Amino acid sequence: MALVFDEKLSVSESFALARKVSVQLMGQDSQVNLEARQTLIAVLDNWSSMPAETNEVWSDLVEAAGFYPYLAKDASFLKSGNLAGQIRKESYRSLNLHGKYFHEEQQRLLDIFRAGKNLIVSAPTSFGKSLLIEEMVASREFSNIVVIQPTLALLDETRKKLREYSDYKLILKTSQRPANDKGNIFLFTAERVVEYGEFPVVGLLIVDEFYKLSQGRRDDRAEALNVAIYRMLKEHAPRFYMLGPNIDGISEGFAERYNAVFYKTEYSLVNADYHNIYQEQAENLKDPQFRENLLFGLLDEYSDEQTIIYCSSPEKARELASRYTLHLQERDSKSVNKVSALPVADWLRENIHPGWSFIKCLDRGVGVHDGALPRHVSASIIHAFNRLELNYLFCTSTIIEGVNTSAKNIVIYDKKRGLANIDSFDFANISGRAGRMMVHYTGRIFNFIPEPKRESILIDIPFFEQNEQTSSDILIQLHLEDIKDPGREEYRHIQDLSSDERELFRKNAINIWGQKELLERLRSEVRQNPSNVTWGGYPDYDHLLHTLELAREYLARPSERRQSAKKLAALTNIYAQSKSVMALVRRDMEYKLKNGWLRSEVELVDEAVREMFHFQRHWLNYVIPKWLYVVDSLQQFACAEVGVLPGSYSFYASYIENDFLNPQYAFLAELGIPRTAIEKMAQHLTAVDTEDEVVAQINQNLLDSISLSEYERQKIIEAF
Repeated sequence: MALVFDEKLSVSESFALARKVSVQLMGQDSQVNLEARQTLIAVLDNWSSMPAETNEVWSDLVEAAGFYPYLAKDASFLKSGNLAGQIRKESYRSLNLHGKYFHEEQQRLLDIFRAGKNLIVSAPTSFGKSLLIEEMVASREFSNIVVIQPTLALLDETRKKLREYSDYKLILKTSQRPANDKGNIFLFTAERVVEYGEFPVVGLLIVDEFYKLSQGRRDDRAEALNVAIYRMLKEHAPRFYMLGPNIDGISEGFAERYNAVFYKTEYSLVNADYHNIYQEQAENLKDPQFRENLLFGLLDEYSDEQTIIYCSSPEKARELASRYTLHLQERDSKSVNKVSALPVADWLRENIHPGWSFIKCLDRGVGVHDGALPRHVSASIIHAFNRLELNYLFCTSTIIEGVNTSAKNIVIYDKKRGLANIDSFDFANISGRAGRMMVHYTGRIFNFIPEPKRESILIDIPFFEQNEQTSSDILIQLHLEDIKDPGREEYRHIQDLSSDERELFRKNAINIWGQKELLERLRSEVRQNPSNVTWGGYPDYDHLLHTLELAREYLARPSERRQSAKKLAALTNIYAQSKSVMALVRRDMEYKLKNGWLRSEVELVDEAVREMFHFQRHWLNYVIPKWLYVVDSLQQFACAEVGVLPGSYSFYASYIENDFLNPQYAFLAELGIPRTAIEKMAQHLTAVDTEDEVVAQINQNLLDSISLSEYERQKIIEAF
């Protein structure tokens, strides 16, 4: 429990506590040092309880602890007469970021990096790891920088922080070419790093959430991250900064091999006030209604503060948010809505479905965040929450790794992450969202689940370790001199492939043995009935269906095989013609009603919207274009072997990948602008060659001449 002062301390009590903290700070015991820092943060949180006579003493202790960001932020009451301390404070001022100060541990990491070492950092969410990214960019030491983050949402947040650095061109899509007259910052997911053509010489590699390298973390995209980082290190040998939370160690020998320091710290400028509700109410919590009532009572009690509620799945998050919204309506039946209408809610009514219960949640200050929402909607929810326009955020594991946000209060409500129990690593990451540095001194954690047993979290790096779990999709990417065991059976199978096949499968970077089987199938089809697979341009339904059936059979992950190729082809065609999620939702509702839907109309709308958003986000935005590119490359390879004129799927794959927008304007979607706004602007833009020229045309005069909704205008302004 965090230290709280119920009454104002006397001068003698304050001095006694200050003496204790001073002694603790001078000691060598890390746990004692931690206790001293926590006491100091509690003092700052309860400053009104401290007698004025001891203010200077506490100010000096805050400086001695290295809390320089707080000395700058709270200069109105943290006033030190210690000249040496004031001089030390200035030594922690950023060399490149105006008005920014680093705390003691941030400065130590920068000193290590500036001494020539690479950094692999494990630190709490509230440590301020991302500030170091901005410092490295602002130094302008590196001409070309690659930033790898796990989600496009995180990349967009990073883009907004870095767009002021005009010395660099920000590259977001693989279709963009680097600048020759300035530096470049590539803001890519791991998949886009693998897909990109030739990078200029990369001087700095930044990898956020590097724990996703591990094949033991149940992440389907670990292989892509391994391949991306291996290629960067092999081809460019850049300086690097890898960051993540709550990690105890990495593959033995990796840091030494790459001139790096693995640095683990628990340093934080935010205290955690932990409430173990499960320990107090374990038996009662077995009753779902009691559990829910307890949660709602807790949210009511802290209604003047922001709270994030962790749920096991998107369905659970939305159902719980809807029930809490109903609770608010019943509780405040005679009052008006507590929050102003959000522009995103009006846009959703008009463009998705007016009966969607999620909109009613937003109207009551209740937000939901999960991986299925369109990116511009997800970003708007997070921005509204960060701007205090939403009090509650019901979320899934996306809150751990998909966005940068935190709240005064965190509720860990469910013990599952999908089908599996969350482990101590996930538990610590969720808890780490409690409190926000420079906003809250203390964050509260309310735990409703059995606390996972603390385990040592060691992150394996498969491309480096090459143990029995390292997949063929990673091994095929490695140069011969980097293979630790050339005699390993799996690697011998890779070597048995022809050099052309090996290069083809390596370039496609997906399920190499599935590619091998599919290539054999295509060789047969090209000889017997080539028209099945040698289509080009815009496919008819039968060609699209056949291609997706092949991809699903040979390339899909096990979880993806649950979706039928017929449904994927039908929905893709509907969206290609309508370019509207609302059309998909209405079609899905009709289908469900025709097949005996028995639940309520609200549930019908909610289920249809959820499924169609998932289809758009997972299938249209990523999987189907990837499949088409891979099948296309394999059919071209098979056709070349026998001299048959090949097909070309690239036009259609690109069309899907760009959300059926004109390729000239598709990048605007990456900036968080909804397609409805892009379509309106496109009618007023002239044909140009580059993204910069498109941006140059989008000015205030253009916006004033177009009929845009408040939300569309807001998103355009935010983007630039």
